[in-house]
Amino acid sequence: LDQLAAPPTPILPALFPAQLRSKKPLVLDQAATLDDAMVSRIRDDLKANCSPRHIPDEVIAVPDVPRTISGKLLEVPVKRILLGGDAEKVASRGSLANPEALDWFVSYAARRAAA
Repeated sequence: LDQLAAPPTPILPALFPAQLRSKKPLVLDQAATLDDAMVSRIRDDLKANCSPRHIPDEVIAVPDVPRTISGKLLEVPVKRILLGGDAEKVASRGSLANPEALDWFVSYAARRAAA
């Protein structure tokens, strides 16, 4: 798991509401690729360090997780975006250290809704 930009546990499971918990976002190091071997290692690590119920059905590589200027994860706004909320109404881009990180989640939510 040394190729993860950060361990997966800080964004588990609070970032996703119950109906989305079968998927977990991970921010990878720039040189890393999310392949079957890494997914297996992540699942094994979660099983060993958390519990089997924390093992997601799908592991998703995301470019970045939105954070406030003070470094806190934007859990509730991302959750609302994933449930179909308007990003401009649920998050103030001016208060984010990385406002572009929201765009990936908006796009992902739109793809999920279209499927």
